Amino acid sequence: MEFWPVPKAVTELLEKCEIHADEKFRFFYELHTQLCCITCITQSHRQCSKLPSVTHATI
Repeated sequence: MEFWPVPKAVTELLEKCEIHADEKFRFFYELHTQLCCITCITQSHRQCSKLPSVTHATI
């Protein structure tokens, strides 16, 4: 499959957390169907019972 070239600025924009602009997405949290940075996980999901493991959920 051939991919179209995407400018680096667009890629960086899509990888950044909307809430924590200085953080990149690192996890896809399936329970909430949400992309999360490490700060989101520690601040917003610490009470969740099914946190993704780092080895299985990293992007």
